[in-house]
Amino acid sequence: MAKCTICSSGNEPAISAALCKGASHARVAKLFHLNKASVGRHARSHISLATHDKAAAVSLGTTVKDLAELKLSESSNLLAHLVAARQRVFDIGDRARKAGDLGAETASERGVLLNLELTAKLLALLGAHTTQITQSLTISPDYFRLRSVLLQALIPFREARLAVAAALLSSA
Repeated sequence: MAKCTICSSGNEPAISAALCKGASHARVAKLFHLNKASVGRHARSHISLATHDKAAAVSLGTTVKDLAELKLSESSNLLAHLVAARQRVFDIGDRARKAGDLGAETASERGVLLNLELTAKLLALLGAHTTQITQSLTISPDYFRLRSVLLQALIPFREARLAVAAALLSSA
């Protein structure tokens, strides 16, 4: 596995600090004469959310706990504003429907859908989710083919064939 260019450089603490303070990947790459993609990989893989939060708290002159409370409070306020805005858009749509204004009613419905999408993202119901698929090699057809080929190739080598067969059986 290749080592991270940033972590193996002598400048990792300064690079990570700059990224945590909000410097762009391009800016950091230029300052430290690095590849922008390497800086991005380092930021995604090696700088934790906790480190970002700590740097943000320091730059705001507060604690990580206060920052967490601020995030919670602000997200609740944002959710309340989205709900109120959605209600206003519903009301506009109702008035447009009663007036027979199909264009305004359609625009209102589009506004409601955008509001719902944003609300869902805020609630983390939508967005990038990863799914990990784990398949046991021992039940895979590829495993059986590999096992068969290995054992056939080892026919002239009785002791090796027995050792490989025993190892395959014990790992299954």
